[in-house]
Amino acid sequence: PAAPPGKRMTELVTTTRVRSRQGAGQLCESDEEDAAAADMGEAGDGGRDRWGSQFVFVLASIGSAIGFGNVWRFPMLCFEYGGGAFLVPYCLALLFTAIPMVVLEFALGQLTQRGHVALCQHVRPGAAGFGWASVLGTFLIAQYYNALLAYCLVYLCASVLNPLPWTRKGASAYFAQVAQETEGPENGGGLVPGLTLGYALVWLLCYLGVRGGAKGIGWLVQLLMPAPFFVLLALLVRAVTLEGAADGVRALLTPDWSVFGERPDIWIAAVSQIFFGVSAGLGTLTTYGSYNGRSMKVVSSAVIVSFSNSLFSLLSALVVFAFLGNMAHVQNKPIEQVVKGGTALAFEVFPTAVSLMPLSNLWAAGFFLMLFNLGLSSAVSMTAPITASLLEYLESAPEGLLLASEQMRARLPLLVPLLVHLLGFLTGLIYVSRAGLHWISLADHFVPMFLTILTALGECVLLARKYGIVRLLAELAEATGERILVRPLGVLWGWLIPIVLSVLFFAQLYAEGARPFGGYPTWFVAIGWLAGVGPMTLALAVPALAAARRRMCPPSPGGKRLARTGSGAWGQGTRPKPTTGEGTRSQRKDSPLPAARADGAAG
Repeated sequence: PAAPPGKRMTELVTTTRVRSRQGAGQLCESDEEDAAAADMGEAGDGGRDRWGSQFVFVLASIGSAIGFGNVWRFPMLCFEYGGGAFLVPYCLALLFTAIPMVVLEFALGQLTQRGHVALCQHVRPGAAGFGWASVLGTFLIAQYYNALLAYCLVYLCASVLNPLPWTRKGASAYFAQVAQETEGPENGGGLVPGLTLGYALVWLLCYLGVRGGAKGIGWLVQLLMPAPFFVLLALLVRAVTLEGAADGVRALLTPDWSVFGERPDIWIAAVSQIFFGVSAGLGTLTTYGSYNGRSMKVVSSAVIVSFSNSLFSLLSALVVFAFLGNMAHVQNKPIEQVVKGGTALAFEVFPTAVSLMPLSNLWAAGFFLMLFNLGLSSAVSMTAPITASLLEYLESAPEGLLLASEQMRARLPLLVPLLVHLLGFLTGLIYVSRAGLHWISLADHFVPMFLTILTALGECVLLARKYGIVRLLAELAEATGERILVRPLGVLWGWLIPIVLSVLFFAQLYAEGARPFGGYPTWFVAIGWLAGVGPMTLALAVPALAAARRRMCPPSPGGKRLARTGSGAWGQGTRPKPTTGEGTRSQRKDSPLPAARADGAAG
């Protein structure tokens, strides 16, 4: 008879720890010497990059989490969803979905020592398509995100002019001059020269950051991360001294409860924002976790990263609403009528804010440099997953026409990042056209909202049904020595998060059908759906292609499928034999994982 849930969970933790020591139940399959090298922070696991220390890892993860979205997207959503009303679902989502998902992704990356795609394949053979969908969606976000950084560069260059150009024309008029926005997406209007040049520079800097690997990213975030907190704090101190600022802060912190009835999509907006903020469901955290030694602390790092992201978002919102209150006082208008919201919010409020500071040119240059630095660290984290996944795939692929020589393989770390970033620049030029703001609004509405929800849902299902939640937590506790809250995390990963995300997803599908986005034409909204949901079709397409390839390439006479051996990440010719015995279930023949206990599979 089955043991009670609490007893069963305790027994399984103990059993799995024993099996972990024996090497029969670990996600990690590298040898002892490689694991020791990883724990010391060296490039174990076939030369995989390592963070210099846990401090660098946490700082890099905070750099990925804290970005332009904190300064631009979070205040924008607070403005659109009734100020303090948005903070209620946001805080609930932070505690019950975001932090557990960050723990999960850090743990999977750290224990498997793999990028996102190889990780999914490792946990469940045939799940590589799910990993490709995630990193491709993140790449789509990076394309419009980098366009916003191009706007930052334009404002940064304008900061050397005296007087500041937006003080002569007004912030709204100057933003319109920079964007040169057309009336609708059907009228492209050609590229905006200044934005196009900035866009190219952003992609070049992203390439250099990714090209440097973990050490390059670590150096970048140590240089760039501390400054934004000091700049925003200085702006907040200046803001609270202005007339009307208290009204703005009150508007942010006072909930408008009617929004919950009028805008039920506030819930999915809050969840997608916190997921987007902490980079959950984007493949970034698993990639960064894979650069860790296996003994680094995961839970404490996840809590620090998540709360740092939310505190910085709240600080940004306080600055925006304090200056909105002052602008409303000066113009004698309600706060909601001062600016139109959307993408323009940050580029109307913050230029006005820095123009009110002493030595305004210096403050303007410092602020937009800070904003650009924030965005750059996040942009690098968005292009790193697909680059790392492609490198892992090509380095473990069978020799063929394109990889016929070791010399060509040796060039992959240079060529793959270059081609990825060049492709991102060329295919993203639509975002710096004169219709670019329409395309940015479309992509920002569909891609983060649906991609992060579907990816997080898939990760929970993949873990709970195919590997085992308690088993993962036991191995994590064994590796890191942290006290793991087994029961709460098991309930969250196995039940609460999948149920909540499923309900929100289908509710948003209904809402989108009842009220098409932004009053745009049908063809334009259809492109948004394709960008938001289309990458997930890879979760089905890749396994189908793999099955077709297996039929075309039958196993060798020895019973093993012909494949290139080498890195051991995946695609190996020899796999561990299935493990059976008391308390275990037989494993699929094509699975690279040892068998898991049946009572742990469901968490």
